[in-house]
Amino acid sequence: MPKTTGQKPNRKSWAAQGQSSAPEGSWANIVTKTSFWQREPIETDEELEQRIAEYKNLCAERDHLPKVETLCLYLGIPVTLFKSWQQGVDCSERRKNAIEMAQTWILAVETEGLYEGIVQNVPYIWRSKQYHDMKEPNSDVNINIGRSPLKMLPTIEAIAAAGYLEDAETEENDPK
Repeated sequence: MPKTTGQKPNRKSWAAQGQSSAPEGSWANIVTKTSFWQREPIETDEELEQRIAEYKNLCAERDHLPKVETLCLYLGIPVTLFKSWQQGVDCSERRKNAIEMAQTWILAVETEGLYEGIVQNVPYIWRSKQYHDMKEPNSDVNINIGRSPLKMLPTIEAIAAAGYLEDAETEENDPK
């Protein structure tokens, strides 16, 4: 944890401080990196396949973790359209397959990164649920801790129905 000195942080931009580029980890650096990926929208299935291949090569060259968001920027499309095409909505079978394969490739890279210790597990889990339709087993039992946690806890019946009480004693088995 950084020491606090009681002094106000230097809020001058990286350019005003005489640096030629934004420091690593700064928002300016992140915006610059992300802007790199933005392209004009694709029009044909052939162009889609070509851009996906270019994106894969650029990720390797730039040491960039592929993500659905930057792929969408590179394709010039919103994430919602990417998801629609993945479902086969308003697109050819060829386009749907190319999108599905690109997403499978992204998941494979993320998974390998997790196993190699490059990708942290919490963001991996979030991204898997968000973009790769992965769910927790028994996700219908949702324990949500909010303002009034006791009202949101599941009933014993819901917990039992989800299979969490397989070997636990129930009132019927209680030897009182």
